[in-house]
Amino acid sequence: MQITRVRLLPAQANEALEKFVFGGHYGPMRPPRGIAPPQVSEFVKRRAILEGDADDLAKTMELVRFYERKDVVEPMLRLLTPAPSTPEEFRKQAIVCQIAGDFGEPAEIQKAVQHVDNRLLGSLVVVQEVPYVFAALLALAPAGSLDPIEKCLKEEQKRLAPLQRKSDQDLMAYDRVTAFLRNDLERTRSLIAAKKKYLALKPDEGTPILVKLYLSREGPPDPYLQVWAARRVRGWALETSPEPARNEFR
Repeated sequence: MQITRVRLLPAQANEALEKFVFGGHYGPMRPPRGIAPPQVSEFVKRRAILEGDADDLAKTMELVRFYERKDVVEPMLRLLTPAPSTPEEFRKQAIVCQIAGDFGEPAEIQKAVQHVDNRLLGSLVVVQEVPYVFAALLALAPAGSLDPIEKCLKEEQKRLAPLQRKSDQDLMAYDRVTAFLRNDLERTRSLIAAKKKYLALKPDEGTPILVKLYLSREGPPDPYLQVWAARRVRGWALETSPEPARNEFR
């Protein structure tokens, strides 16, 4: 079993990759199929890492998830420079941490966790980009912890509390941080708990459950977990046989 049947010549494949990663809102929504996986890695290292903005790296993340390109993690980790000072740089680094969570070796995952805790949470723009932190921590789980981001948000909430009656802007900032603590933090906590539960499943037991998760018939309805479940089932099919997964989908 292969991830995709290679049917695009190198020039055609490169054009498809360019349109997907750098096409912006006018590019294809789905990663292109039919490309030799090594060419995907070469494109990511040669073009996406060096020239991509945050939106381009988000598309790159979808691409490497489809083609399972673990060899791009090490060069992507080089983008984790000191604490980002702009929202754009913050988003790029958070996306790299997500990719490390999906494909990294233990040491690479730990490096990404430390970057989240020590650099992203230390950034002056972290409160503006909290959803990216939650996304990174979900991808990195079971490594990492929600405690540092919870502490960061509670400190910001405490700072904003006496200011919230001074202006509409301060009130909105306080309400936003409070919503992160009340809603997003708890939702991410429940998603990480679910991911840990599913990680413990063996292929025989896990295939029917994860197929249902992918199809929104099991567990929390979360886009990341659905893709993660599909990739895990596909991984088992590649390692052994595709028949159990085919039977479940039928």
